[in-house]
Amino acid sequence: MGLSRGVQYLLLQLSVVFGACECLSPPLAAQDHKQEPSRKSVAAGFAFDPEKEEGPHPDSDFEWWYQFGFLKQPGATEFKYSFVASFQRNKAGRYLFYNLAELKTGEHQRVAILDRSLLGGWPFPPQGHGFLKPPDTAATTSPSALSLRYDDNEFCKVETGYRAAFKNEDFALELMFRPQGPALPVCGTGLTGVEKPEDQHYYSYPRVAAEGNLRRHGAAEELQGTFWYDHQWGKTAAGSLMKWCWWGLQLDDGRNLNIIFLQNMRTSETVQTAVTMQTADGQVKVSRVLACSPKRYWRSPAKKKYAVEWEIRAPELGLTIHTRPWQDNHELPVLLYGQIWEGPCSVDLLAAGGLAVKGRGFQEMIGQGDD
Repeated sequence: MGLSRGVQYLLLQLSVVFGACECLSPPLAAQDHKQEPSRKSVAAGFAFDPEKEEGPHPDSDFEWWYQFGFLKQPGATEFKYSFVASFQRNKAGRYLFYNLAELKTGEHQRVAILDRSLLGGWPFPPQGHGFLKPPDTAATTSPSALSLRYDDNEFCKVETGYRAAFKNEDFALELMFRPQGPALPVCGTGLTGVEKPEDQHYYSYPRVAAEGNLRRHGAAEELQGTFWYDHQWGKTAAGSLMKWCWWGLQLDDGRNLNIIFLQNMRTSETVQTAVTMQTADGQVKVSRVLACSPKRYWRSPAKKKYAVEWEIRAPELGLTIHTRPWQDNHELPVLLYGQIWEGPCSVDLLAAGGLAVKGRGFQEMIGQGDD
């Protein structure tokens, strides 16, 4: 589930707090951007039709549209940037987060903006945040249409793809996204509620071709890359704040992994675990048997401690996964928790029979910083 993939669970919790308002591909060739596999209306295993659910759900307690990925200049052999963004809303207001990071230097350009209504009357935004302008009600579209506009930032459905734009005082990034395979029903059906499965809806497009341009420092560069796109909405989870670990992993053999590890923040009791695996030919397998073990910690400038390297075992699927961050310093400011860790990771996977596979993805750690 992330406000960045990092705040996806956060808005779920904000719903409770304010009462208003919730698991690598080879480099892309240029021709890949023009080859779009057909997308059937209802993918195998889904309890709902994801293509009919892409727009906002005004009656839900929380909702987010989340994208992460890797970008490079055409013809380059290595990725230059990672980028993560999340358009979010609940019944109290809107929240938008995005972060552009240079993979070699670790330099970040972070933006977090929100509606004043999310703060319940507080006059100033929290550290690292700014305020959105009030929405233009005259420009409001049908609730069923995916057309999100938060100031100069947007995420819109365009035919079989998506258009995204992120503009601020430091840079302007414009991208076109084109899914390269079927949607992934998280937990096998797309129903992921903690108390009742139908309380929450969640699907991913784990393989998304991206192309566009970045303008900053008075220069422009053309970019292309590989992304992952999530959409989740539903009712809030009951109870106290949660510790949350999430991984979205793209393996070099074409498999995709969505991994969920949710704990009660006060008691550390495990509340939900799931690994949803999609094979290169679109088949989906799910296991609830999961062991997540931190292997290395990093203490941030804010004096918080995060597990940044992990070993994840899914014995029913015959998988042992090691994740490592591209850089340690991916602490991000968020509401409620103060800070979270969210950023790109490399993957080394050992499958049954000793087959080794590499990959890449994003990992998100919420609620761990005060351990």
